[in-house]
Amino acid sequence: MRARARDGVLATTQVRVLALTVVVLAAGAAGVAWSTGSGFGSHPSGGPLVPPAPHGFVMTQPVGHVFTDGVETLKLDGKKPAVLRKVDLVGTKGLKIVGVAMVKPGRKVGTIQAIDGWPPKDPYLRPGDVLSKGIGATFTPAMENPAKQSYELLVGLRVVHDGYLVRDGFRITYDVDGTTYRRFFPAQLAVCTSKRLEKTDGCPIPD
Repeated sequence: MRARARDGVLATTQVRVLALTVVVLAAGAAGVAWSTGSGFGSHPSGGPLVPPAPHGFVMTQPVGHVFTDGVETLKLDGKKPAVLRKVDLVGTKGLKIVGVAMVKPGRKVGTIQAIDGWPPKDPYLRPGDVLSKGIGATFTPAMENPAKQSYELLVGLRVVHDGYLVRDGFRITYDVDGTTYRRFFPAQLAVCTSKRLEKTDGCPIPD
């Protein structure tokens, strides 16, 4: 299944992700400084990268399958550019990152929620818009970008364990003007590795 958003508003189309639901758990303030512990860390502070409101969705994928999560955007406040240094998963060892890329502002589709495989190939991804090496790439403040659009973050994931796998979110490490920051993105993802779990309600939307 592929889900996409135009102008930053998520819209879903039935193609592959099963029981696809985006859940807004709370209205997140733009400048929230998360407390330390359990991945909700900011060092020395969260910095100008704006965390999204908490959200989540559920999908069924077999062990060994690789897919791309593209629902997050790197919305940067202020006037100075940032350099992406690292993207970590928080909350599960059942998924492994196999690649990170970014999509430049000016694209017609705001985000594409899930794409099969890595590197991602999708008719809504124009090759010239994709920065294939996301780690080490520079992204700029939203106010300076075409249509004030933020960079889309693409994260390739491989399913490495069996069962019901829940990712709590991403930890984003980035630099601005010589200072390193870490920002937690509360982006939950539940992955079920069998149809049996789905049929017995063993694959619920994360709480």
